[in-house]
This record gives sequence, structure tokens and C-alpha cells, in this order.
Amino acid sequence: MTAPPIITRKPLYYFIVLTLLLLAGELTITRLARFTTTPGLPFAVTVDLVVGLPVLYYLFIVRRYKVGWTTVAGVFGLALVVAAGILPPAQQLYLGWFRKALLLAEPALLVVLVVRLRRLVHHYRLAAAIETDFLLNLAASFRAVFGHPLPFLVSEAAMVRYGLLGWLKPAAAAAQPAFSMHRESAFTAIMGTLLLVSVAEMGGVHLLVMRWSPVVAYWLLGLSVYGTGFLLGHLQAVRQRPLLLTATTLRIRVGLVWNFDLPLAALAAAEPWRDAEPLPEGVLNLAQQLITPPNVLLSCHHAITALGPYGLRKTTRQLALYVDKPAEFMQALNLPRAI
Repeated sequence: MTAPPIITRKPLYYFIVLTLLLLAGELTITRLARFTTTPGLPFAVTVDLVVGLPVLYYLFIVRRYKVGWTTVAGVFGLALVVAAGILPPAQQLYLGWFRKALLLAEPALLVVLVVRLRRLVHHYRLAAAIETDFLLNLAASFRAVFGHPLPFLVSEAAMVRYGLLGWLKPAAAAAQPAFSMHRESAFTAIMGTLLLVSVAEMGGVHLLVMRWSPVVAYWLLGLSVYGTGFLLGHLQAVRQRPLLLTATTLRIRVGLVWNFDLPLAALAAAEPWRDAEPLPEGVLNLAQQLITPPNVLLSCHHAITALGPYGLRKTTRQLALYVDKPAEFMQALNLPRAI
């Protein structure tokens, strides 16, 4: 598989930080006593939100990651929704002007979105005819339609696929050796406990904060729902996406976190690892996301790049894994023991 282009995450971080600062600033302004008595403030806040958010998106996402410029229209629509939630109902006069502009452009935008969506579905089906992995197929579809794999959207779509639609039966994999990572560990039990605690905490915190600030309470509720969705999606992804061994690669898939192909030619040695032994410095511990100590250590001839969520990349020469059947796994790799 061809390695994806190197992705710099700084523009994404800048976009997230500046967006949060913008939202916090505008929310603070709308809570000022003089906001309703100063005519220029509602107009300024409306422009900051409805124009500022799409501009930030264009500067830091579209230009840097070569995303289709038509996606700015979607961000513009989302900015209208955010502005409607931040601005008091009596101060949304100027917001109505932008809504009318969106309605005038809506037919053209709808045609563009339908065409892009049809192309996306077409390329996804082509990829699915060869490959069974949802994340790889979606990334390939985005690359074909938008010219970029869009790892941020792939990660979010994966969370929805496995978190909300985890009951869907995964595509049947080819006849390749597969090695699970959840059957003989406490991963499923621990994740189930975390999910129960998250749901209980979500309701309690929401009711408590509601007495202080309803706006903050709903923001915290949204973050809690997102976090719970990630936990559920990660649990289902680990269960449905085992490690796969092909004739030339070891496909490493650790839930929603790590997803990359490791060429077998790059592997130098494999050895069992005991819980009590500290890992050598520089080892990338992939078992951390399974809340389980590693039981296999892989060493490579040269530095390899591990791909994580949202385009995250880590370079290492050693990987620590947890596998349910470590002896069978190492026997299948047929590598020498590390000295």
C-alpha cells in the first residue's frame, strides 16, 4: 500500500484553538449587559461568527490540506447554526440576512454536494470490491474525490460507523490469518465499566452545571456525548478489526487509534514480553489503547512510521503489542528471536 502524504497537524491545531477562542469571545460579548443596548455589537458578532468561521476554515484547512473549496459552504451553514445558538433571539436580525443569502445559493450548493456524494459512494464501492477495511476504503474514496485522504473526517466517520452502527456486520475478510486483541484480556470489561461510568457522570454533571450556566452545561454535555461515542466506537472497532497478516505485510489495527501496514521485510525480530518488564526507551506501546500490558515486542531493521487518528504519525523502530495468542502470532510471523 502506498504511504499517505506527510500531514502537518499544526494548521489543524491552529484552526481548533482559534475557533474555540472566537466562540468563547463572542459568547462572552453576548452575555454583557450593554450587548442589547449597543447597536453595532449584534452586527459585529454576527459577522465574526458567520464570516470568521468559514475564513478560518479556508485559511487553515482548505488551503493547507487541499480540501475542496465547496466544503466552505458546509462550514458557512454550520456557522449559521452556531450563531443562532449564541445570539439572543431578539438580536438575530442580521443573521436573517445571511440565511437569505444561503437560501439563494442553496440550489447550486445542493447540486455540487449531490455530485460529490455520488462520486464518493462510487469510489467507495470500487475500493470495497478489493479491500474490506472501512477506514482504508473511506480514505481512498476521499483521496479520489477531494485529492486528499482527509484523516480528520475518516476518524470522525469511523467513530460514527463503529460507535453508532457497531451492530452492522463487518465485511467478510479475505482468507488471511487474523489475531484478536480482546478475547483473553480485560479490555471489554474495562471499556464496559468506563461506558457505564461515563453515562452516569454525564447526567450528574449536566444537572449540576445547569444550575449555574445552561450554555456551559450543554457544551459539557456535547463533549461528554462525544467522549462516550469514542469509547463505544473504540470498543467495537477493536472487536471487529483484528490484526491481519498477509503475504507481505502485517496490518496493525488497534481500534480507532492505530491503523497502518507494516511491511514484513522491515521486521527484524519478535519476542514475548512479560508484564513486569519495563519497555525499552523509544518503544511505541500500542497496547496502551487496549488498557492491557503488551505481550509481544517487534523490532524493525529501520525506523517505521505508525499512523494514528487525525493524521497523527509516530516514528519508531520497536512496537509493543498485545495479542490474544502471542505464541501463534510469533510463529506465523516466522521471525528470529531478538538477542
